[in-house]
Amino acid sequence: MAASPDEATAHANGSNSPLKLFRHGKQEIGSIFGRLRKTMEQVSEYLASGVLEESDLIPEQKEVNLFAAQVTGIESVLARDNMKVVFVGHTSNGKSTVINSMLHARALPSGYGHTTNCFCCLQASEPGSGGGDQPYMRVPGSAEKRDLATIKEVAHAMSEEGRKNTQQHQQIIHVHWPVDKCRLLGEDVVMLDSPGMDVSVDHNSWIDNHCRDADVFVLVANGESIIHLSEKNFFHTVNEKLSKPNVFILINKWDHVEESEPEMAAAVRRQHLERAEAFLTQELAVIDRGTVDRRVFFVSAKEALARRVNATTTTGGGGGGGGPLHGLAAAVGAVGGRAGDGRGGGGGSSSSGGDTPMAWGKGAPL
Repeated sequence: MAASPDEATAHANGSNSPLKLFRHGKQEIGSIFGRLRKTMEQVSEYLASGVLEESDLIPEQKEVNLFAAQVTGIESVLARDNMKVVFVGHTSNGKSTVINSMLHARALPSGYGHTTNCFCCLQASEPGSGGGDQPYMRVPGSAEKRDLATIKEVAHAMSEEGRKNTQQHQQIIHVHWPVDKCRLLGEDVVMLDSPGMDVSVDHNSWIDNHCRDADVFVLVANGESIIHLSEKNFFHTVNEKLSKPNVFILINKWDHVEESEPEMAAAVRRQHLERAEAFLTQELAVIDRGTVDRRVFFVSAKEALARRVNATTTTGGGGGGGGPLHGLAAAVGAVGGRAGDGRGGGGGSSSSGGDTPMAWGKGAPL
């Protein structure tokens, strides 16, 4: 359905954008969590004061400390104005390709084997930065704006620097991208690409250093496989540290499944949905039953990227709209619109695979 003139004007001004409402909601909830943190600190101090018998306080003290740590983690999330979306998954599942398809360009290193060797933070170009329409990046320890064309020299695992630096998977590169080439970034969204989960077993430091303040997690899984135990363990740790994170699952490389075994595609799809629902509703307990279609999407990122790059090259615009990636964007936007409902929750506004309008206007480049 086409947007009315009033709706179109509201979208253009950003006044009705779910992600703009998300910012205001976070500020209000942040003040509540600030007061809650102070209360938890007072309770903890009282329990440690020795007024009560120490032997009776050990379980309560541990529980209070756990709650206090969760409150502090959530408060750090609420302190930011933007929405941070973290993409995680095993090596070669297509995390970078998914983000590239949203950018309508082959910006981040992607390919076979271990490719992304560090964290890459995608954000809107700074206003008045003098960069014009050209994207740029900044590497750790330097304020210099570097040509994004050189990103493979520092972020690709097979580059000379990538092979030498064994601790590079803990570092982060900041990529600044023009808003007119990705409307999502203009809505105060920051996207974080990550190395494969199988690159490092130290997921605690990943979470503490890069993911603790995330608003949304997107697990990019392989449609030809299943969700790995290491991926599940990562989210169990996130769940303990953040308490009911917003989690979406992209079943990528779905075109491979449909092409190789078309007669089994429907059955495999059902299996993926059943396993994803069990993981999200029972193991993590972050959503209610019956809402899995708002959290799980079947995509073919490589195919979508090729189509969008071709459309951008031939028309100069952000073509190739629609499809599951639009559904994901709409669902993420709906999470922003539900900021006043707190973390977790059903969220989302799309089926798992239809041509779904984005929350900020169908047809605009993601």
